[in-house]
Amino acid sequence: MGKTDNGIVTVTTLWADERLYYPLHALPYSPAHHFPKKRSDPGLRTKPQLAAAAAILAARAGVPDLWEPEGEIPSGHPTG
Repeated sequence: MGKTDNGIVTVTTLWADERLYYPLHALPYSPAHHFPKKRSDPGLRTKPQLAAAAAILAARAGVPDLWEPEGEIPSGHPTG
């Protein structure tokens, strides 16, 4: 609820079933203003890029590919 400015965002994968909720991978997201070349910096990874990387990690670990997004990125969001 509300808005968090300059907060830490982490893209995660997790294992969840009727008995267990267990985080598997956590990839930190850093906004463009943390990089020397801002949005054109080659080290910048967007949240969707991080989500794709986390999905690959999960697949390599043998986690089934059934997933549900935890939140939504508004359309047109600059880092979405």
